Amino acid sequence: MRKYFPFIQSLICYLFIVLFIYAAVSKLMDFENFQIQLAQSPLLSVYAGFISYAVIIAEIVIALLLCYKRWRLIGLYASFGLMIAFTVYIYLILNYSDFIPCSCGGILEKMGWKEHLIFNVVFVGLSIIAIMITRESVKRKLFLKLIVIGILSAGCVVILFLQSEAKISKQNPFIRKYLKDIVIGKHSYKLKNNSLYFIGVTNNKLYLGDRFAPLYVTEIDLDNYQSRELIIKIDQDDFPFRTVKIFISSPHFFLVDGTVPVIFKGDIKTWEAKVLSTDPTLYFSKAVISSTDELFVRKQDFKTKQNILARYNLAPSVQQFTTTSILGEATQGIFDTDGIPLFDLQQNKFLYVYYYRNNYVVANKNLDVITRSHTIDTTRLAPLKVITNQQNQQKLLNPNSVVNRLAAVDNGLLYINSTKKGQFEDNQVWKQASAVDIYNYQKQLYKGSFYLYDVDRQKTNEFIINNNNLYAIIKNQLVVYTLNTKIIQ
Repeated sequence: MRKYFPFIQSLICYLFIVLFIYAAVSKLMDFENFQIQLAQSPLLSVYAGFISYAVIIAEIVIALLLCYKRWRLIGLYASFGLMIAFTVYIYLILNYSDFIPCSCGGILEKMGWKEHLIFNVVFVGLSIIAIMITRESVKRKLFLKLIVIGILSAGCVVILFLQSEAKISKQNPFIRKYLKDIVIGKHSYKLKNNSLYFIGVTNNKLYLGDRFAPLYVTEIDLDNYQSRELIIKIDQDDFPFRTVKIFISSPHFFLVDGTVPVIFKGDIKTWEAKVLSTDPTLYFSKAVISSTDELFVRKQDFKTKQNILARYNLAPSVQQFTTTSILGEATQGIFDTDGIPLFDLQQNKFLYVYYYRNNYVVANKNLDVITRSHTIDTTRLAPLKVITNQQNQQKLLNPNSVVNRLAAVDNGLLYINSTKKGQFEDNQVWKQASAVDIYNYQKQLYKGSFYLYDVDRQKTNEFIINNNNLYAIIKNQLVVYTLNTKIIQ
């Protein structure tokens, strides 16, 4: 039997040489895709740039070591260590990953991850056999070396995994983790025009307003997606409306216009509204409503010319409770504190997502700050070009500096459509889709991302989340994405 040992060892070495050269060449031939796939790994995404080079170099170097008898033993030890690392990586993917990525190459890419695990274990065994044949006379030292190499290889993968998760979740390197199979259903429905916006969702009905016809409401039945047109009747129509906005707080709806200090209140059964208030302080640029008939608005302080927040109680009459400057002082006109106000009905929290920086604020309903957090991109403040015209009005010359374009919130999760492309993201996909990043804002953690695809080269106008469904208006279509909550959670 011993006379066959050299042949067995050589055969194993040749198998490793073929495996490593084939794997390295496959990666090099499609290196950009290999980097992208590795960057989507839930374990090593932060180190994708370094690892993509290190793995290929290691495979080539080990293959060369195995080609020469003088260095063959070192090559076999290195082969053992590398296969241990690959095996531990796949084990972590299968047992501790939110989703299963794909980061191999060539024919190995066709394997399932469990089959790949078995494949790696077999090659770990082959490397041990080849080493034992070479050093059969010193078994004790041999096993000690194998144990040390195995622990070091496995430990390196585990440490990289822990550090990668910590950095991508809290330290915010700009690498996205795209969640596989987060969208489990998608449907599209044609709308009458592209000027519609979301009013709210209630009683299994979705309501849309029209920017060009401010008193018209489109009601969509979420069971069959049949729609009907409704007309709001108001008891006074002599106000110089410019930017009418409708909010639903079931069973009521409110009609407001930040350029006119008036609020109408009505019932969604009759769609008739009466003047609730003509409070002279109720001028604002952005607004959001809670389920308790509280209106949160962003307005401008007349003295400081800074953006501030205010809270109004709309029942039974309008009363201003809180005015706060938690948005911070604007250093580049009023635009660097411009953003999107949101209210999480389930968690009873107010959120404000900044347009031009990687920040969002979480506050309670009294507008007391709970946390200030960062999104995953690295834009602390976009370079804004602001001028003041002859009417002493500030104008933004580069509106394309937006960082966080759209946002929605649902039960502790914040969804942000970012305009910033991260590392290792496919340029072609980025041209035809928009990235949505998910954050657990209560734990200040980035959870992952997914794509909203364009319609006729048009980006998403706006979106909302309700009952595990994402409703997006894209051009003149209502697109409904059903989200896999198991992946999100």
